[in-house]
Amino acid sequence: YAIFSVGDLQAGGFGRMDESYSAQTPAQWTVVFSVSDADASLAKVVELGGSITMDAMDTPYGRIGSVTDNLGAPFDVISELTS
Repeated sequence: YAIFSVGDLQAGGFGRMDESYSAQTPAQWTVVFSVSDADASLAKVVELGGSITMDAMDTPYGRIGSVTDNLGAPFDVISELTS
């Protein structure tokens, strides 16, 4: 996984699709929104009619979760890890 930066701001990243992906899975981009609290943001999406597609989990880059909005559009949210 590699991170794109603009100055000191992390602005994006990309990674290789490994054998954990089905051969039928096309290459893709995912929109990721930086939020103050990933878990609270996932709960808000559900409150507003969306669905959680991946529960929040800690990664080296922050706490991230995946959702679809009430119309089915997918996106992720990420927050900084707290100690």
